[in-house]
Amino acid sequence: MNDEYNPEEAYHPNQEGFAFETKDSGERIEFESGMKRDVNTGKARFDLLLPKGVRYEEQMLTRVAELMTRGASKYGDRNWEKAEGVEEMNRFKESAFRHFVQWMSNDMSEDHASAIIFNIIAYETTFVKHWNSDEDPNEETIQDMERWWRDANG
Repeated sequence: MNDEYNPEEAYHPNQEGFAFETKDSGERIEFESGMKRDVNTGKARFDLLLPKGVRYEEQMLTRVAELMTRGASKYGDRNWEKAEGVEEMNRFKESAFRHFVQWMSNDMSEDHASAIIFNIIAYETTFVKHWNSDEDPNEETIQDMERWWRDANG
């Protein structure tokens, strides 16, 4: 990140040096009202995560959020984000697979579909936060990653 002031960048008031930029494809769409915006091409479509014709309480995102709410009540807010190592990551995988088998078996004792999604989110988040850094890894980090790879792949 550039430490020099750039008037084209907006700085977040709570994080010194954290710069935002407004990305621009160079293409525009103009609405009947005259408003202009950048085009959506190549941008994530979060609106597609909510299927039409499915009630709020039956939406998968709602079900996952409810599962996480129950987890927060039981373990504390964002407890799952404390995970940082192989042991926790393996636990997410084990849980996801167990819930997958239960879901495939039509077990209705829990919301297994939501549990699968949660465990995958938790695993992937832990991986990105702790194992997929942009920084050049030091020797200890490399050894940890190699150990993790061996443990994860038998």
